[in-house]
Amino acid sequence: MSTPTPGQPSQSQHPPTKSTRRPMPASGAQVRFIVACGLLLVLVITSAVASAASGRGRPSGRATPRPARTHTPAPAPTSAAAPTATLPVVPPTSVYFIASSAGTGATLNALDGASGSTRWPQPPAVAADAQIAVGENIVFVLAPNGALHAFQAGDGKQAVLHQPSLSGKFTAPPVVNASADLLYAVSQGDATTHSTVYALRARNGVLRWTYDAGTNVSPTIAAAAGALYVHAGNTLLAFNPDSNTPIWHTALEAVAPTAPPVPADGGVYLTSAGVVYRYAADGKLAWQYPSHGLGSPSGGVPISAGDGLVIFSSGDTLTALNSETGQKLWVQSETTPIVGTAYHDHALYVALQNGTLLALDVSGPTPKQMWSVPLGDSVLPPQVGPGPGGAVYTVAVSGAAPQTTTTVYALDPHDGHTRWQVPVNGGSVVQFVVA
Repeated sequence: MSTPTPGQPSQSQHPPTKSTRRPMPASGAQVRFIVACGLLLVLVITSAVASAASGRGRPSGRATPRPARTHTPAPAPTSAAAPTATLPVVPPTSVYFIASSAGTGATLNALDGASGSTRWPQPPAVAADAQIAVGENIVFVLAPNGALHAFQAGDGKQAVLHQPSLSGKFTAPPVVNASADLLYAVSQGDATTHSTVYALRARNGVLRWTYDAGTNVSPTIAAAAGALYVHAGNTLLAFNPDSNTPIWHTALEAVAPTAPPVPADGGVYLTSAGVVYRYAADGKLAWQYPSHGLGSPSGGVPISAGDGLVIFSSGDTLTALNSETGQKLWVQSETTPIVGTAYHDHALYVALQNGTLLALDVSGPTPKQMWSVPLGDSVLPPQVGPGPGGAVYTVAVSGAAPQTTTTVYALDPHDGHTRWQVPVNGGSVVQFVVA
């Protein structure tokens, strides 16, 4: 036994006896607090039970893991889903023409350039002697009375155009300047009325400007990206595309109906009264052939063949000139008059009055015949489709009225074999366009 230290209480060897105190009765405020807490607990429990029963609360026991939310990316837009419904359908290379007959009227037709199949199941009715032009995926049809209509090149459906007030008679095809959104038309003059040049907005037909040609001789026109050329009487004029004020003009030696000007090689070529001219873009005369006097009045459209070569026809003769100097390079005569020519990739395609289409290789110092194909009794001037796989297209007529047969041809440019031919049922064709 330990001895207690003086001044310290002694430690008992037995635990002290717990005191038993009687609890104090709860006050009224305490009772109300306890009751409120109890009610709150009941509400919490009731809410938890209801939430668990409906699947929105946390269930008792081990919680089932919620499946991970995955994100499915939206599919990338495709051409089919792109908003192209309001855009015109871009067609392949096609042959457009008006077929007319006394019994059935006239229709505007479109053939697939590769196969010859009909592209429009319901060809629209048009004026028999109307003229056509193609640009901006639109086929424009100009009637002799000045009525202008437009059709979607993709499906043949008529496009909405403002009907301009065009006065006079129209016998020449309109011309499209796609880069300037303009369509040009020329009225035919007569003994009392001058010819007029009209410029229309191509997308809607709204009249932009007019120009009095000042002559009764019907002008010929041609459009380039930055200019409109008008040959009126004995004058050649150049305009900005959207202005009726000439930027330059020059006088020619004679007044004569001519083929249209040909914009090429940074300027413009022109045949008038058998003389071939080349003008620079500023209107300065570069050269003329022949250098003095007049040539044959039947001179055709000059063609820029590239590589410093310009070729034109006159009667049954082809003449090649140096494009820089106008010097004569070679002359080739055929057995019958030439009705039209087309050039593509060092080859010149020549339509003859006797219905023959022939091809000349003009890449060398003298032309060499590649092939010659008789197609009918007469043939229209050829046109060449774009691209390396393009064909040579023409329209041939065989037989005498009323038993004539008209056929659209597509020929291989290398050997002249027929890729396809399509008869024009009971109709005649005076103009066609490849675009």
